[in-house]
Amino acid sequence: MNLSSLRPALTDIGPTTTVWIDSRRGDETGGHEVPVRWESLAERLRDLGAPDADLAALAEPATAPTGRPDPSSRVMAARDGRVLLDQVLVTTPPDAVGMVAFEQVPDVGPVVRARQFQVAFVVARIDRTGADIDVFSALGAPAQEVEQIRGETLHIHKVRVGGWAQLRFQHHTEEVWRRNAEEVAAAIHATAQEHGVTLLVLGGDVRARTLVAEYLPKEPVGQGYEVLEVEGDVRAAGASDEALDQAVHRAVAARMTREVDGALDRLRAARSPAHDGTRTGTAAEDVDRTVAAFQQGRVALLLLDPSALRHRRLEVGAGPYDVAVPGGPRPWDGEAVSVPADLALLRAAVLTDADVVLVRDADLDVPDGAAALLRWGEPEGRTTEARDGVRLP
Repeated sequence: MNLSSLRPALTDIGPTTTVWIDSRRGDETGGHEVPVRWESLAERLRDLGAPDADLAALAEPATAPTGRPDPSSRVMAARDGRVLLDQVLVTTPPDAVGMVAFEQVPDVGPVVRARQFQVAFVVARIDRTGADIDVFSALGAPAQEVEQIRGETLHIHKVRVGGWAQLRFQHHTEEVWRRNAEEVAAAIHATAQEHGVTLLVLGGDVRARTLVAEYLPKEPVGQGYEVLEVEGDVRAAGASDEALDQAVHRAVAARMTREVDGALDRLRAARSPAHDGTRTGTAAEDVDRTVAAFQQGRVALLLLDPSALRHRRLEVGAGPYDVAVPGGPRPWDGEAVSVPADLALLRAAVLTDADVVLVRDADLDVPDGAAALLRWGEPEGRTTEARDGVRLP
């Protein structure tokens, strides 16, 4: 996932006020409830020691409309009276009010979680005459845009006319289907490009959606499309939108699960001995080893269970590779501050261009709350640093 937009907020360290506020304004009382939520969160921040200057800087954006339909929320961070981060999310805090933190780095966990689990996608309900095309910013969010495509309808159904004319009519029908499919594919492509979406969900008539998939560009700018197909003639008379919604939800949710499962599979493979019985050291299996790998700039992918690490602390310094276990090697001179371990590792990942996958209930694969896939390994037997008798990457 692309987390580069978080880099400006994470580069420097210092006392930072972070708030994640539920911004929903779904009824006539919404305009009043958001300021009430903010006052509750501001009081909690004062109890944590957040300065008045930060609260004053955050008050206006915290209560302002997000410009997005419900559900929506806002993650903001301020330091020295200046707003460092202001991101609108399409999900809301679990308590329907918000969460706060006052630490030496911003708590960007909600943003990272949103980037991973709230993928944008296009849904196309397709038949042989056209399609309804919807754009969604995330599962559970309302459609951002709705478009209808109507193609040709003459001879759209094959007819039994008999004699020499039958093949001519059938050929014409096939051509109409293809022209309609090509038009629908072009519209889906234009919509996806406009919204920066690469995940496409196609539902409807089997033959029609197969033709549309054939006409989709194979290599749009940047990366190829990922196409999921769901069953059901969703544009037929009496067809249920609820059935499509459930099918789309299952398909997109399964896709996100596959991303996490794939990362765990790669971690297991990296920990397994090579065919000759040696270990190449391409995985860091716990917090200590992951920290050591970050110090060396070797982390390609961080697997992190934030809830398992919030109670632990790590030390961080000003530089991108400046993260250390308390009492362990600290390969930098100058200031070191203590922060929750999950925030320290997320900061290191963002500043060193490592990818991040959040995991839950992965006790067998990530029992210590953090693990990593490394950019390069070392042959078994090479001398490496040890801590408490344990070899580190």
